[in-house]
Amino acid sequence: MTDPLLQISALTVRYGGTEALSNLDLTINRGELFVLLGESGSGKSTLLRAIAGFVPPAAGRIALDGTDIGPLPPHRRPVNTMFQSYALFPHMTVAANIAFGPRQQGMPRAEARALAEEMLALVRLEGMGGRKPHQLSGGQQQRVALARSLAPRPRLLLLDEPLSALDRGLRTETREELVRVNRRLGTSFILVTHDQEEALTMADRIGIVHQGRMAQVGTPAEVYETPASRFVATFMGSANILPGRPTGDGFAVEGLGVTLWAAPGHLTPDTRWVAIRPERIRVGDDPAAANRVTGTLAERAYAGDSLALAVRLADGTLLRVRQPLGDGIGSADRGRETAPSARVGPSAVGGGAVTGDRVGATALAVGDAVTLSWRADACIPLSA
Repeated sequence: MTDPLLQISALTVRYGGTEALSNLDLTINRGELFVLLGESGSGKSTLLRAIAGFVPPAAGRIALDGTDIGPLPPHRRPVNTMFQSYALFPHMTVAANIAFGPRQQGMPRAEARALAEEMLALVRLEGMGGRKPHQLSGGQQQRVALARSLAPRPRLLLLDEPLSALDRGLRTETREELVRVNRRLGTSFILVTHDQEEALTMADRIGIVHQGRMAQVGTPAEVYETPASRFVATFMGSANILPGRPTGDGFAVEGLGVTLWAAPGHLTPDTRWVAIRPERIRVGDDPAAANRVTGTLAERAYAGDSLALAVRLADGTLLRVRQPLGDGIGSADRGRETAPSARVGPSAVGGGAVTGDRVGATALAVGDAVTLSWRADACIPLSA
């Protein structure tokens, strides 16, 4: 059940003669952690600034709980923004930084001090209220910035690339912290990021912004598994896009001379492309697969938890394949990563064509013949 908090209607923002946002509609639900994802310059940060009141719209309406907040200046909106730089006051203690907003709102000093301690406990920084920002690590400063943003109890918190300055391990830890705080307080979050993994693991819903418009809004699974367009399919992860035309439950691929089979009823008369995620393709002849093609291995890269392969088909098409390595890779194959010309004989890969499982994939070398297979439900139909 949806419970709308923020409703944006036909929002247009212009910088000079350029439209940064064009007739954009969006609804954010109460308590939701909503992630805005898009290319650089797509308009996602402009949307955040328009909601906060830092950018005046040329047209459209921004309503919070049914009230138009467009005429209100930033400091009058029940919205807070957590910036990428954190912008902590260096001369103030951590506790004073957190209490700053409530004090500006007129909260008594003792009450603001107690609130700061409550916020420090929320972000797991108990006992650090007396320190200065420079005495904290980057991850700790990020938590202080989050606590300061939440202290005035905004109905909506806007976060603009809040994790971009952190290293990978700390990013993972901190995004888990953000999700925990969102669930604990029930405050609606809108988070801007360019990191797809971040969006998929954190979001209740994702909005993909493309050229100032919403290309798609949905749950992480909806956006990834059923992309609305070729742009979304290739922007969210990676996808092999094959052009062609539908033939019942089949799809005749242009130039390849093969018909692919999709799940019954998935193809429509206006389907013009089929997308296939690399991780849905298996190396070898899967007996349960409805689709199979043969080609030549053109690229092979070890990626730790998987092998990244590129297989060239008869018409020159490259299919990207991602094979998991749950059991790791043998020492002989590790050596082959630095010596790709050390070829495996035909007997090791089924007479030059792989027909086996994950072990067969690790034995492949560039130039080997390869059979690929995938199930009907791996074919994602696209019409735009």
